[in-house]
Amino acid sequence: ADLKFLRLSASLNTNLVREIESRDIYGSNVQHQYVFTHLTMSYPTLYNTIKNNRFLHRYLKPLADYYANLSGYRQLGLRYDDIIIEENSTVQEALRRLSPQETDLRNIRIRNAYQLSLTHKILPKEKWTKPEEDVRFLTPIIEQVAFEEAERESFEAIKVVRKAS
Repeated sequence: ADLKFLRLSASLNTNLVREIESRDIYGSNVQHQYVFTHLTMSYPTLYNTIKNNRFLHRYLKPLADYYANLSGYRQLGLRYDDIIIEENSTVQEALRRLSPQETDLRNIRIRNAYQLSLTHKILPKEKWTKPEEDVRFLTPIIEQVAFEEAERESFEAIKVVRKAS
């Protein structure tokens, strides 16, 4: 009887490589089939295309900065990752992994933003979050946690099927 099983191994760039092996009892007749599955986003994105193209990046970057300033979170002293919704278990795990210093700074920024929102004020322009300061500190951790959860889920879904001959 042939024993078929599915083994999933993760690569570094958040793609999963599924390696399907077929073996008989004695370990001969090994066949490999590789299937690539992308895990990160379920919708198409042009981020890498724009970032790698100097022409597009030069003309769209000011538009992106203008849109970020219109959103208003920088006027309250927040960073982009401060406004990510925390009700997701993935985000909660990423917040747990965040360093204590970064967690304290994040809580202070959010507390100050709530206070400004309650008083219907914004910070003076010199205290706004500058685009250089608006770095993603939580997003890489969220992506790592999401990758680990997907990898764990894929390993738990492995089925061993015995083929009767």
